[in-house]
Amino acid sequence: MLTDTRIRSLKAKDKPYKVGDSNGLYIYVSKTGNKYWRQKYRINGKEKVLTHGEYPFVPLQQARNLRDAAKGQIKQGVDPAIEKRAEKASKLNSFESVARAWHESRRNEWTDNHTKKVIISLEKDIFPTIGGIPIDEITTPTLLDTLKVIEKRGSYEQARRVTQRCDSVFKYAIASGIASYNPAQDVQGALKKPKKQNYNSIELKELPAFISALRELSAPPHCKASNRDAYAYLRPYKRTDKG
Repeated sequence: MLTDTRIRSLKAKDKPYKVGDSNGLYIYVSKTGNKYWRQKYRINGKEKVLTHGEYPFVPLQQARNLRDAAKGQIKQGVDPAIEKRAEKASKLNSFESVARAWHESRRNEWTDNHTKKVIISLEKDIFPTIGGIPIDEITTPTLLDTLKVIEKRGSYEQARRVTQRCDSVFKYAIASGIASYNPAQDVQGALKKPKKQNYNSIELKELPAFISALRELSAPPHCKASNRDAYAYLRPYKRTDKG
């Protein structure tokens, strides 16, 4: 069996070579002297090789743990190499990774301020809950539960904006062949709409008195200029009123 001392002593040769540990695990030494963990195994009558990373970044004990985990999968009829590729693909196609790719693709279309706001909203409200889920496995109820958390804060407008951004991410994933369904399109009707707010206003006949009151206030020059513009705008209406 290998030891750390033995592994560190392995030097490069004219040709790559391998040194065994136990139960199919061995070190593969390249011509440049780099050392890689590999595991030989058989499944469905075929001999295959599984990689476990580079030494010393993957130390001896960790490599043995990875070997034992792979052996457990083999006993259950699962090919660890295929499982490893699927896990890697899932990480690459997680909602967060796809959302960041979408965000990067739109960067040139947005201002710097808007670009920051978009990614911050996703990092705060979406990534912590569904960011690590493969995007093609996210269902409408899962997405809705995440958006409802925003809604419970009373941030109805923020929930609407984030929903729109998720919708764009799913559309990007579908166009890229990563996903086939957009759950964001079905959650819109399940969220509360932001309350409309009516702002105070004055009638046209009240405008002269309003402008006069403004002129009596001490104000910067640009405010006074705005007052003159408003008064000039009012003049034709005054003539019309007088007939």
